[in-house]
Amino acid sequence: KLVNIEDVSEMKVGSLNALKTIAETITHSSVLNRVVATNSLVTHPYFRGAADGPDSTDAVTRRLKRIVSSQLRRGTRLIEVSAVSTDARLSFLLANSTAAQFIRHSLDQNLNVNRSGNVVLMEEAKRLKLRLSESEKAVQEYKEFNNAVSLEDKQNITLEKLKNFNKEYSDAKSIRIQVAA
Repeated sequence: KLVNIEDVSEMKVGSLNALKTIAETITHSSVLNRVVATNSLVTHPYFRGAADGPDSTDAVTRRLKRIVSSQLRRGTRLIEVSAVSTDARLSFLLANSTAAQFIRHSLDQNLNVNRSGNVVLMEEAKRLKLRLSESEKAVQEYKEFNNAVSLEDKQNITLEKLKNFNKEYSDAKSIRIQVAA
């Protein structure tokens, strides 16, 4: 699917609905999965379950979703990302990592849209190139069938004839000078 750039430019990022969507996306599982992977939270002691081994990424993401929150600051366009845990350093890490991973997630989505658009445009360029080639071939076949010569070819033929006449004239002049001498 291509994104119409006019639609994107008309979207007001500062609108309340857009900001609410961004705030919701920050704590979406796709972003939180990135936080879990980036910070190796599956093996972090705070996120270990009752079992001896590490929990699954999904289980840790569900726990993280209860810890991390995002909300609009009233009267501003700011979104506050916070994490609440018994470990202040971990809270700091999770909040900042969530914000950073949201930004990366958004950039990756934009990159994927651009790549998809590029693929479509490259396919269109190939199609147009093929069509141009077929048209040039049809023009060439028409010229050959109708013995048509382009204006450039006519000029080349005329120039060649003129060169031949000049050479013959020079040769004849040389012979006449030799005979007269």
